[in-house]
Amino acid sequence: SSGKGASARAIYGWRGANGVVLITTKGGKGGKPQVNFSSRVAFSTPNVKVKMLETADYLKLYREGLANDFAFNPTGAPDPATITTYPGGYTEAEALANNTDWQDLVTHTGVSTYNDLSVSFGTEKLKAYIGLSHVDENSYIVNNKFRRTSGRLNIDYSPFSFLKVGGNFSFSNSFNRYIPVSWDGGFGRAISAALPYFPAYNDDGSYYKFPMSNNPVTEVYEKRRQIYTNRTMANLYADCTIIKDLW
Repeated sequence: SSGKGASARAIYGWRGANGVVLITTKGGKGGKPQVNFSSRVAFSTPNVKVKMLETADYLKLYREGLANDFAFNPTGAPDPATITTYPGGYTEAEALANNTDWQDLVTHTGVSTYNDLSVSFGTEKLKAYIGLSHVDENSYIVNNKFRRTSGRLNIDYSPFSFLKVGGNFSFSNSFNRYIPVSWDGGFGRAISAALPYFPAYNDDGSYYKFPMSNNPVTEVYEKRRQIYTNRTMANLYADCTIIKDLW
C-alpha cells in the first residue's frame, strides 16, 4: 500500500513529502488452515571456460620464448641449449606425462535447493501465520556454499472490536563458506599460475605442493573462510480505535 500528501508528511515528516510505500508481511487468514509448500532445484555451471594451453603447447611456447630472449639478449639471457628442465624442475619427459585441467578440478555443476512451507489459520479474533524456509546453495566453484534456515511467526489478535494487538517474530541461521577467487588464489590461480604439467595430487593422495606458488585445489578445499550468523527480530504492536471513523 502507499500513502502520499499531507497524511504522509504528518506521519513521516519531510522524508515522506513525495509519498511512502508501506510493506506488510504475510498474515494469517480466517477459516480453515491453509498449508502451502514449494520446492525448486537450480543448477549452476560456468558459462564459458577460459581456453588454456595443454602441456605440449605450453612447452613449445616456453622454448620459443627462451629462444627469442636469447636472440635479442645473448649476453643476459640463458642459452636455450643449456636449459634441460622447465619451471618446477621437470624434464620434458616428466612434464609431458601430465596434462592437468585445473578448471575442471575447481569447478563443477552446483546444485541448489529451495524449500518453503507456510501455514496460516485463524478465527474471528485470532489469526496466525507460520513460515519455514530452507535454502541450500552450491556454487559452480567447488566448496563454495551458502545455507540458510529461517522461520517466521505473525500473530494478530482482536480481543475487542476497538483493540488489535499482535507481533511479528523471525529467526534465521545462515552459513557462508567463501572460496578464494581471482588474485586470492583458487579459481584465479587455476587459470594463471597453475602450469598444465603440475599434478594436483601426489601418488599417495596428498596435495601436490607447487614449487613457486600454491596448489589451487588445496586452496578451494583447505582454506577455511566460514561465517555463521544467527539473527532474531521481533516486532510488537497495539492498534486502538478511540473514536470510530476519526481518521
